[in-house]
Amino acid sequence: RGAKVVVNDAGLNLRGDKLFFAPCWPSHWSIFKLHYRFQQTMFHITVEQIEVAGATSEVRLDGLALSDAWVSLCNDLVDHHVRVRAGRSVNAFN
Repeated sequence: RGAKVVVNDAGLNLRGDKLFFAPCWPSHWSIFKLHYRFQQTMFHITVEQIEVAGATSEVRLDGLALSDAWVSLCNDLVDHHVRVRAGRSVNAFN
């Protein structure tokens, strides 16, 4: 339960083999990192608050921009890097 609580409390939601992002964290956190293992594959996730108007967010997987706010998890035994940039207005803890 511990790892799932951290993921859910940070606004990351696991559904099957997809990890969805709706970042929600205290306003004094400008950035946080977590490492998530899916089967035998590591996903290194960086979530960053940016100063923008609106709830704009960007998700990148291994440097490539994704069109959706989720990452499809695969067990390819390769470390992956996920970067999420979200506007402060998505924060519920202001």
